[in-house]
Amino acid sequence: MQRTCQVTRDGEIIGKHDEPTMLALLNAGALRLSDTYWHPDMRQPAPLADLLCHRKTFPWRKLVPWLLFGMATLSILAALVVKASPKTTSSASSQESNASSGTALRDEIRRGVPVIRGRFEARSSEDERAFPLPSVSRIAMHSRVAIIAFDHKHHPLRLSSGVIVDDGRVVLASMPAVAGSHGIEIHLADGNIVTPVAVLGDKDVAVFKLAKPSVPVRWANGMLSSSSPIAVAPHPLGNQTRAIPASIQRHDAGPVRVYYGIDQSFPVSADGSAVLDSAGDLAGVMVDAMEGRVLRAADARAFLAKGTFGALSSLTAHPAIPHTWPLSASEAEIVEGEAFVTLHNQGGETLHRVVLHLLCYPTPSEAAAVRELEAKLRYTAVQSGSLDGETSPEAVAIRQTLREVGMQLDQAQLQLREAHEAARSQALRSEIQVIDCELPAASRQRIALAVNAASHWSAEVTVLEAVP
Repeated sequence: MQRTCQVTRDGEIIGKHDEPTMLALLNAGALRLSDTYWHPDMRQPAPLADLLCHRKTFPWRKLVPWLLFGMATLSILAALVVKASPKTTSSASSQESNASSGTALRDEIRRGVPVIRGRFEARSSEDERAFPLPSVSRIAMHSRVAIIAFDHKHHPLRLSSGVIVDDGRVVLASMPAVAGSHGIEIHLADGNIVTPVAVLGDKDVAVFKLAKPSVPVRWANGMLSSSSPIAVAPHPLGNQTRAIPASIQRHDAGPVRVYYGIDQSFPVSADGSAVLDSAGDLAGVMVDAMEGRVLRAADARAFLAKGTFGALSSLTAHPAIPHTWPLSASEAEIVEGEAFVTLHNQGGETLHRVVLHLLCYPTPSEAAAVRELEAKLRYTAVQSGSLDGETSPEAVAIRQTLREVGMQLDQAQLQLREAHEAARSQALRSEIQVIDCELPAASRQRIALAVNAASHWSAEVTVLEAVP
């Protein structure tokens, strides 16, 4: 069983990995030899360079008595069985024993010292030799992120993907996925949620600057050919890195940049996904998932080197591209730590995975007044229907009561909406729920979601992704 080590860079913890993962990240360039690692069995942290230079020593002193005993035994047996010189036989046996022990030593050292050639080389089976997906997935799992864009009222607009590059403080994303937004949340692979401090962007790519570093992928060199196998690493909310062998069908060369075309379509939330080569290096970034359009990594890197970061408010200068899902979700009331939500699939396909954003906050006190007025309105309507005649004093009084209660209810509902807006603007509990389901076309399903919120709270539910 491999021990999990805590990796630190410049006094900050940047991750917890086992030893094979640390070796893979070192080969990929995501970790540095100067970084330190530590586990509870160690007295103090040590640089990762010590991990690579660790050699398993051979127990020479314990072996000497056994070598002497073996040589003596071989000499006696040779003297009894073969009529030959004992000295010659003993010498030959000694040379054979030394040769075998030397071979064992070389094998032991070869197993104890990993071979570093600048990139991670995984041992794969015959089926995996076309593309080493396990090793590439291991490299990408720490670097892919989910990005949620919000409007001016902090309503979620869209879910997309991104990838961490450079020094770990830079996230590459798709500009069409975040254009027009007033706020950005970046969900890291370890579950942490961060807000970028600056942005740099044009019509294709958005580059976010983070306050603290995370684990990046390495830039690839050169171009992909039509026979190059690749992997697409979308956001980590219920997605896995996906290998696509020999998928580059065309090269669309613009006036300044080079775009790859993948002859497959992906969910719209895959905008900004990392496109990796067989070494786990970043070969491109997905700028249009529906069309399979990929910007070459070298062009994104050149744009990053020449650009200047600005305020997040600059995203509003780019026109927003709205996207709607064939799925609606009702608002949920939370009871005993569960949010009850009704999903309505209005599309023509069965949905198998749904990603929901829940914003939980205390239900405003105005909700009780609305419920009371609704009950009074129903009771008055029943009374009005049971009266005979429309001109009797009782009927006139009931209709007047109906109008008054209706007006009061309209006013109370308006106040409740304003109270909801005020409460949700101060909400501190935002949750992402990934649901594996079987929701047939044109059907409804009521589900219960475990949430970290008190009873009788309200939850604003937004559909971020619905995958057939």
